[in-house]
Formats: sequence, C-alpha cells, structure tokens
Amino acid sequence: MIITRILPHSGMGNQMFMYAAGLAAAVRLNTELKLGASDYSAVTRKDRPYCLDCFPQITEPFAEFRETFRICPGEAVAEYLLIERLAKELGIFKEILKLSLRVVTYSYGSYKQPKIFSPSDFLNIKDNIVLIGFWESEKFFADIAGTVRRKFTFSPECFDPQLSERVKTCNSVAVHVRRGDKASKKDKFFCSDGRYIKLAIEKLLSLTENPSFFVFSDDIEWCRKNLPLIHDAEYYFVEGRTPSQDMALMSLCRHVIMGPSTFSWWGAWLNEYPGKIVIAPDINFWYKPGSYSPGNHKDLLPERWIKIS
Repeated sequence: MIITRILPHSGMGNQMFMYAAGLAAAVRLNTELKLGASDYSAVTRKDRPYCLDCFPQITEPFAEFRETFRICPGEAVAEYLLIERLAKELGIFKEILKLSLRVVTYSYGSYKQPKIFSPSDFLNIKDNIVLIGFWESEKFFADIAGTVRRKFTFSPECFDPQLSERVKTCNSVAVHVRRGDKASKKDKFFCSDGRYIKLAIEKLLSLTENPSFFVFSDDIEWCRKNLPLIHDAEYYFVEGRTPSQDMALMSLCRHVIMGPSTFSWWGAWLNEYPGKIVIAPDINFWYKPGSYSPGNHKDLLPERWIKIS
C-alpha cells in the first residue's frame, strides 16, 4: 500500500502533485493507493480546502488510522491529531513530543522528499510507505501521464456552458496573475508595472494573432486597472468562481500565461489544445529567498514551455 499524504495548508495545485506522485508509485509497484488526508478539515487554512473531490475519477479512499499506524506509527499519530492529546495527558510540550516521534518512528515507514532530490530517485521508493512531499514535476508521473489526465477529469458541474463555449470559439488565452504573497515592491515580476505579465503578453502576441485574454487572479481589481494598459485587447476578468471552476476553464483555453503558481501549472498541463503555447516565469522567481533553492526545482517547468526571466 502507498499512502500519499495530502498535506494541510497546501493549495489545489500542490494537492494534485501529491496525488499524481502517489498514483505513479502505486501503479509502478502494482499496489493499492490511499490518501492520507484525515486531518485536512481540522487544521487546514479556510482559504485552502481539500479540493480533489472535484475529480470524480479519483476514487481512492482515505487511509484509516490503523492502516497508517501499521505502516508509519509516527505519521499516524501526527496525522490524526493525537499529539495534542498525548502532550496534554503526559504533561509535556507538544514540540518535544513531536521531535521524539520523528526520531523514533518517522524514519520508519515513510518517505519524506529530501531538499536535494531528483525524479530518478523516485524509482527507488518501495511498497508500504507514507509519501510525504510536494513532488512538483511531471517527471514523477510522466510514465502514466494519460492515466493522470483521466483521473483529473473535472466534474461537469465545474464547467459553465456559456463561458466554456466562449473560450472554445476564440483564440483564448488564460492569464493567471498571482498577487498575494508575490506582490511586493522587491518582486520584479509582480510590482506595480507588472513586468512579467507585460513581457509574457508581448511574447504571446509575437506567436499568435487576435488573442482574447481570460484573466484569473486573487487580485482581480489590480488586473482590471493594469492589464489594459499593457496591451489594448479583449480582456475577460473571471471572478466569483471556485478554484476547480477556474482551473477547468483555464484548461479549455488555447494558450496559457502562467503565474508562479502550481495552480496555473496544472491549468496549463491539463490543456490539450494541439497548438497550445504556455508561457511561464523562470523558476528563480517562484520562491522567496531562503525558503527553497531554485536549483532543487529545475524540473518543475517542462522544457517545452517558454520561460521568461
């Protein structure tokens, strides 16, 4: 059995990577896949709920406590929120108990993605483990890409008939503008002049004609004010929809201008338009300095996508 951990606080894009990697491992080992997500509703951020239920083809069940405990006792205790109870009953600090569990049991029965990690190392994973990591590369599941696409078939409820028809009948471009934690004065991609978006739009205009831009963002008002100044074109600002509805619509567009986001990564990857153009910000601008080393994520962006730095 492979139990792939759907980590709390992860957004929809990261959840999809976690599932896809677990599925690839289970298929390679010819074993059962289950999801480790029992604590998700209890501890996750309200703005980042569990999202995989929008894919009806994902039928794998959640692992039960006894199943997780049999493979990795420490992970079971952590996942099912027992640390708080044990710490209270034993009268010790929760942090000390967590450290003890890691030392004693976390190394047994789990595989945590190292900071320095190559997709080829993934082939060494054995059966009966709990997978813990982000697995942000198609190389982890490239050998079952078709199966992953089928699993990530959106529920019909995710598609608005009118909007879907509109993106299918024009030269549609999904533009994902991630502001939020990326919008700072020091961020040359998402500062007030929108440098990356400007370069990405100019690049796309050099490769295709008469595009219609469908804009997805966590700061749609910024987009309304700034994107029309970059280029005089048809913009449709998509709002009032769920993440799954946004990603479903993005996947129907002919081309994609990504933000530094695994959410738009999947919107681009699931797009099956034959002549699609995907433009992405270079990996060096995805992560805050010190949090991750961009060199460890060199496989995140497929070589066939256009990178702008």
